[in-house]
This record gives sequence, C-alpha cells and structure tokens, in this order.
Amino acid sequence: MEQKASDKLPKGEQERIKRRAFAAYYADPETTDYPDREMSGLVRRDGLHYVVLQDQEGGLLACYRVRHDGKLKQLKQVPDSV
Repeated sequence: MEQKASDKLPKGEQERIKRRAFAAYYADPETTDYPDREMSGLVRRDGLHYVVLQDQEGGLLACYRVRHDGKLKQLKQVPDSV
C-alpha cells in the first residue's frame, strides 16, 4: 500500500522537491522518455521520502531519495518497498 509523503512535508515543499527531481531527470542529455506529472510523485516508505518518476504507462523512469539535508540522490537500485 502506498503511503503518501503528505503526512510529513508541507504541500509547497512536496511540489518544490518534485520539480527538482524533474529538473535533475531532464538534465541528463541521454534522457529520451518523458515522465508523466500525474503518475509521478513523492512517496514515503520506512521513514524515508522518495520521488518516483513514471511514464504514462506506469513504467519507472527514475527514483530519487530525499536526503535529510533536502538534497536528492538518484538511486541506481530502487528499494522493493518503493
């Protein structure tokens, strides 16, 4: 069951983090797929926040963990819980 991040982060902060994840994804010159804004979002698992970018079909394009200092870290391997 998906647990939304809204229980810990204010709505404005969620949107800011999501925009930063989109910017990081598009900064890669080899990007060929486009994330869907409705399918992508911020989730919370095991006390950690993640930004999951998905395409229109729900395919995973990228996953970023939100570090405690607010920086994003792109994950090469996505945890099973996400």
